[in-house]
Amino acid sequence: VCIFAYGQTGSGKTYTMMGGTEAPEQKGLIPRSLEQIFQTSQSLSSQGWTFKME
Repeated sequence: VCIFAYGQTGSGKTYTMMGGTEAPEQKGLIPRSLEQIFQTSQSLSSQGWTFKME
């Protein structure tokens, strides 16, 4: 998967992708996506699924 942010300097690309550091509600796209991937893999592992992440 590749995510690409494009836009004018100072328009908030980094903030959108990474988020803020002060509160969990300020998480960006990358931390939220990774959190969802790992939560889903743990949930499915308990149901017998196996995964390989490289």
